[in-house]
Amino acid sequence: MQVLAGLVALATAVWVGIDARQRDWTGNRIGNKTWQWIVGALLFWIIVLPLYLFQRRRVPLKSESAGERLEGLGRRRWTIPLAIVLVAGALLGTGLGGWHYLRLNRANALAVKFGAAPSKGEATLADRCVGVMREVYETTNDPGKAGVPPKVDALLTPKVCALGVERGLVESDGTMSEEAGRELTMVVIERMGPARVQMLIYNELAVDQYHLAAAGQVTRWHRCVAMGYGGYDAQPSKSTLPPREEFQGAVRELCTAAIKRRLIPPSGAPQPGTPEWDAFQHLLATTVLGASSAG
Repeated sequence: MQVLAGLVALATAVWVGIDARQRDWTGNRIGNKTWQWIVGALLFWIIVLPLYLFQRRRVPLKSESAGERLEGLGRRRWTIPLAIVLVAGALLGTGLGGWHYLRLNRANALAVKFGAAPSKGEATLADRCVGVMREVYETTNDPGKAGVPPKVDALLTPKVCALGVERGLVESDGTMSEEAGRELTMVVIERMGPARVQMLIYNELAVDQYHLAAAGQVTRWHRCVAMGYGGYDAQPSKSTLPPREEFQGAVRELCTAAIKRRLIPPSGAPQPGTPEWDAFQHLLATTVLGASSAG
């Protein structure tokens, strides 16, 4: 948007220079030299252009022959339309630039709000990204965030944003596409280790969200149960699922049985694609879904 505004200013200055050369500015108190109008249009075009349009009507043309006057009349037919286009472009560029500035300022403020930067003036692109993503997490009504509790989100987001900046996927106002955010999150989880991230998520859910255990006393059973509870709450529609209390009871039975069969690792859930995962899915179908069908 800044480039657009700059091009409009340059075009304005060129037109002012061409038009001003044809006029006698002697004695004009605003600007009595063509170069003064050109410099003014370059530096303060949003102010100088309307002023020039007003002044040019009061300034006579330089002495011309009859033929030159006819030619000048032809040129002046498009002078006002061109000026209108330039002013409209200038206002558009200013408006878009102002909107971008507001988005940038908001992102800086969010970076400070969520502790990514000490002040708005010190916020980096990655800081703005953190602020924007944390704000989206805090304000969204998407039930899917039940599977990623706040502390884990706060841990993952700076890593996702740093990677996004490194790959050139973050806009200057701190935003990135939803698809890019998902892909980068998966990359970060893979780098940290899926089992580690699982343990962090299920520990937080077990302690803070579902109050299954006190901090420091969470077992793999608690993590497994928290995984099941969180999976239920993250579903956008529960019309095909059993009532919440019934589902939670089945999840507790499932986790007890799965641990006895040594299907549940310390993280609280087996990794997809493993034999333990396949066996867990079969047990899920017979325990939780089977209980739902029986109900």
